[in-house]
Amino acid sequence: MRRLVLPLVILAASSSLGAPAPLPKPRQVKSDLALLQGKWVITSSVIRGRRYEFAEGGIVSIRSDTIQQTFRGCYVYEYRLHLPDGERGALDMFSGRSCSRYRYHLAGDVLILRELGQDEPRPTSLQATRRDGYYVHEEWRRVR
Repeated sequence: MRRLVLPLVILAASSSLGAPAPLPKPRQVKSDLALLQGKWVITSSVIRGRRYEFAEGGIVSIRSDTIQQTFRGCYVYEYRLHLPDGERGALDMFSGRSCSRYRYHLAGDVLILRELGQDEPRPTSLQATRRDGYYVHEEWRRVR
């Protein structure tokens, strides 16, 4: 009996070790535009080096390619949103003929944005330098 059991155990082990591993399930990666959708609250803003804290208000809504901001229930602005192809971390907001070019970083429910002003070149990083004249650096948190 022992002579029969040992070869069966070896045969079963070798066939399971030689079997190919199951293929991983394809990962669905959402585009950043899809990840930006929803309602955000502006939690901090730095304009020309001066920091502003927003306890309430400063609500930003992103739907499709439209971004709207309200502050204390009043309409502030509406822009068309565009993420340039092939440039990770780049975001453009268009209003009429003007364009604000942002550098952004999205980490879960926190969005950090930086711009140098309307119709100015896109910042190369999220860090401000002393050479920057006008600039905006904001942090938004997703409203759940």
